[in-house]
Amino acid sequence: MTTFLSATGTAPVYLQIHREEKSTGTVFVCRGSFALATHVQLDELVEMFHSEEARRIVLNLSEVKYIDSVGVGTLAMLLKHAMATSRTLVLVAGDGVREILAASSLQDAFQFAPSVEAALA
Repeated sequence: MTTFLSATGTAPVYLQIHREEKSTGTVFVCRGSFALATHVQLDELVEMFHSEEARRIVLNLSEVKYIDSVGVGTLAMLLKHAMATSRTLVLVAGDGVREILAASSLQDAFQFAPSVEAALA
């Protein structure tokens, strides 16, 4: 895990990404922040996503506590790649991530599921 200090220097900003291969798709479990401060990890996620062969990809964002415009842009880029390669991208996300996507007018572009199990069904 890489930890960065926030702009205020008080709270750590980090992003952990863990890949899980399941029988019906691949799950990327993300914990922390989708933000400019974690752009290196976001770039790694994009690289992993682009090399993924599974037809169904689930991004478990239920433990993402903060997302900024860089994070929103990364999600939009992943969705665009999934659509261009005929893959299904499903997000498992809490209210905070959904609210940010709604404020960005992107919530309707994504497919959401209440759990990883439901997303893989």
